[in-house]
Amino acid sequence: MENPPQSEQNPQLTIQNAQHLIDNFDMENQLAQELMKNYEKPQGYDKIGFARPLGGFFYQFFYALVGGVLILITYTQLLRVLYPYPDAKGYTTVGNMLFSLLFLIMNIPTGFSLERFVAEWAVKHPGKMIQYIRFYVWYQMMTGILLVTVTSIYVLYILETGSLVYTKWLLLIYISREYPAMTGVFQSSLRGLQQFQHESKVNFYAQTFIQPTFEVLCVLWGRFILGTNPAIGEMMGIAIGYAIGTYIDDFITMGISMRYLNKVLTPFGYSIKDAIIPSVDRDVWVSSLKFGLQLSPPQILSAVIGFATFFWWYDMVPA
Repeated sequence: MENPPQSEQNPQLTIQNAQHLIDNFDMENQLAQELMKNYEKPQGYDKIGFARPLGGFFYQFFYALVGGVLILITYTQLLRVLYPYPDAKGYTTVGNMLFSLLFLIMNIPTGFSLERFVAEWAVKHPGKMIQYIRFYVWYQMMTGILLVTVTSIYVLYILETGSLVYTKWLLLIYISREYPAMTGVFQSSLRGLQQFQHESKVNFYAQTFIQPTFEVLCVLWGRFILGTNPAIGEMMGIAIGYAIGTYIDDFITMGISMRYLNKVLTPFGYSIKDAIIPSVDRDVWVSSLKFGLQLSPPQILSAVIGFATFFWWYDMVPA
């Protein structure tokens, strides 16, 4: 049976006493001297600092140019086939805005701090870094269950839609996209670890190939197969296909992100399996929640303004 990582063998190693060990590290100690014999000072891109974000920017810049050209050549030619009715995407946009404020509030404790803690504890204590990733994975999954359940009950039994009652099914499909809600955690972890070369590749694959491919396939399915049912119709079929297609691609992108993150975690002595074990110290989730709440007011204000502005604009535009 494999021995657990060092941090798992000592669950009492909290943020506070880990910092104490770092601050009081004795360079005269024999063990410290043995460790320093094999120490090599980081060079170039391996150094922690601005070189990594700058290098990541140029990585992303190159892929953005290539991806932009490919999408310009192919996707623009398909628009008239995919969306002959502008209303089809409009349904999805309204559904997105209808629940955007609620989704933001549910993500407040974790939406603004994963990269910050991963970056810090990757240097101080990788075991703690893994626990932060775990917390974000399981928090998103648990709150996702609650969010999908509550909003589904609201849509089915409370929401008044008048003549647009059929749009409830589109809203239910959109709401289901909030589970498991942790598909972006692994890509955010790559960002926190300053592995921008991997993040750029994930973005390139997702935005240039994966997302457009599934969007096209599912929209065509919605228009020419699902839409042939008179009870659904072509326009609603397109809207449903778009919602499903842009949900499936999230899982493919998550799988690619997990592969790269596993590669990055290997030198630390961990694997992607360690990042999904449901075991987190109290100080980890407390610090995450506190930091997230401290950063949330500007984001909430922005979401409230965007929410109100959208529906004010929506009411002013004639049908």
